[in-house]
Amino acid sequence: MLRLTIRFVYLSLLIFATCNVYSADYLLDNDKLCQGFPRARIGSLDGTCVGVVALKHEGMLRPRKILEIEPNHFLITDMGGWVANKGSLWSLKILGPGKSELVQLKSGLDQVHGLAMDSKKRIYFGERSRITRFEINSEELVFETVVNNLPSEGKHALTHFIIDEQDRLIVNRGAPSDQCLNSKGKPQYPCPEVEGENPEAALYRLTLDESGNVIKSELLARGLRNSMGLAIHPESGILLQADNGMDFNKESLPHDELNVIKPDKHYGWPYCFDQNQLNPNYKRTIFNRSVPKINCSGFENPSVLLGAHSAPLDMFFYKGSMFPELNQKLIVSYHGYQPAGHRISFLDLNLSGFAKDEEKNILFDWDAKRGIRPQGSPVGITEAHDGKIWFVEDKNNSIMFISTTSEIFDDTTSEVPQVSLARLDEAGRRHLNNLSTKLFQPVCSTCHAVFAEKDLEVLHQKLFTENMLDLDNPQQSELSKRVHGLGGGMMMPPGGSVSEEMKNELKDYLDTIKKN
Repeated sequence: MLRLTIRFVYLSLLIFATCNVYSADYLLDNDKLCQGFPRARIGSLDGTCVGVVALKHEGMLRPRKILEIEPNHFLITDMGGWVANKGSLWSLKILGPGKSELVQLKSGLDQVHGLAMDSKKRIYFGERSRITRFEINSEELVFETVVNNLPSEGKHALTHFIIDEQDRLIVNRGAPSDQCLNSKGKPQYPCPEVEGENPEAALYRLTLDESGNVIKSELLARGLRNSMGLAIHPESGILLQADNGMDFNKESLPHDELNVIKPDKHYGWPYCFDQNQLNPNYKRTIFNRSVPKINCSGFENPSVLLGAHSAPLDMFFYKGSMFPELNQKLIVSYHGYQPAGHRISFLDLNLSGFAKDEEKNILFDWDAKRGIRPQGSPVGITEAHDGKIWFVEDKNNSIMFISTTSEIFDDTTSEVPQVSLARLDEAGRRHLNNLSTKLFQPVCSTCHAVFAEKDLEVLHQKLFTENMLDLDNPQQSELSKRVHGLGGGMMMPPGGSVSEEMKNELKDYLDTIKKN
């Protein structure tokens, strides 16, 4: 166990009220408030509203998890982007209607994500290779590294975990690859990433002593590609896991999954998916003789099939009184670009973890609408002491909450700012066509539905509405930064396989963008 003591220093202090909270992405109307905060125009359950507490210009980069540690006092992890040591830990206090205080507690963290509190009010946060804990007091913060040497490479190196009633850590080790293919794109069987005594694509349970030393490490289950959603059923005590499925180049497959975790079971990754469906890459053929004939019935099936590419990134069982209809329901945040993503929903599960009814949405209609809102990107969600549901968005860099309201909002007559669209001229059409056929469709559309669009005029405008292009500064747009591995977003595609030819094509395309 490593220990680091620092004085409780306010590195950054931001106090703001509703009168000065604005955003270029979310259209906020200070005449229509949600519990004193500006209201975001996102579809929500009847009788509810979405309040905006903080937006990207308030100093954060990519918030990932949020946790209330005492009434009106929250902690937030900010991963800082897909670069090393740019993450930070923040304290958020609600001072009254429309007023809050945002304080940075620690910087220099390595892609920090996970955040939880044990029964003794000790706080744990997870970086790429370790888990650290500390206690908050008025004088100093003492940071103790309690888990070291976690896998820190590959596609799914973020550290997510929850803490059970016995203060044991249940830790995700994400698969380092998408489908366990070798450098030539061929399947590896048996997959070295998931087999053996210390597999990745697995869940572990860690027991700590009072000094923070790991005294017991148990492999719970394997064959789980990336367990970013974990929750314990409040009545039956079963462990539930939301799995992010493989990146097939299909909008409808594979489904993401809700799994009931059983000791020592294999859940199929990378060989199988959904209900006993064989991954086509692992089908034995005369051209694919390195793998045997695989029987998917030997693996555990999910209890619920979630939306394909919906990307469930957090979940918890609601126990509050503000929303009686949500009591004991599983609340899930979906981060994905695809149609099944960018929403928050709930599931009514029986004691065995199977759905009693269809999934229902809490937040919806969260597609990008230029001048109104960006596409939603919810990650961490949590329940506050008063029953509000709080969440953070990484890509939109926001902190928001869902609350009840007696006010009926009618946005149909609200004034919407006029947005100048960029025309697509002949040169731009030529460059965009090359990008679409050689890069966007074959490579990028797997993760981002917008790039599957074949109509060039529609694609051109969608890149603006989804905030991939910046009309005022095209060469510094999100698309350009991601292709070149700049800024805080993940490089597109992961690993940076864009040729110089395509980078030059993108530059030439961006040079053609002009306002109408």
